[in-house]
Amino acid sequence: MAKSKNHTNHNQTYKDHRNGIKRPKKPLFPLISRGCDPKKRKNDKYSKKKNRPAREVRLINLGVLYRRYMAHKREVEAKKGAKGGKKAGAKKP
Repeated sequence: MAKSKNHTNHNQTYKDHRNGIKRPKKPLFPLISRGCDPKKRKNDKYSKKKNRPAREVRLINLGVLYRRYMAHKREVEAKKGAKGGKKAGAKKP
C-alpha cells in the first residue's frame, strides 16, 4: 500500500491574503514601561511630545518660513497686477 501524503501548502497563501497580511500591532506602552508608575508613564508621554528632536523642530520651522515666503510672493504678484502689469494667461485684443 502507498504511503499517504504528509503535508501540503495548497491554498494557504490564498487564505492568508484574503484579509490582508498585516504587520503585528505595537504595544500601547513599550515593554520597559509596563511595570512603571502610571504617573511616570503619562509624564513620559507628554515630555516626548514637547521635547522633540532638533531636526524635527527645524523641519517644522522650515515649513512655516516657506508658507510665509509664498504668502509674500502672492502679495507682490497681486500688487503688480493692480499696477497694470501683464497678467498670466491674458490674450492680446
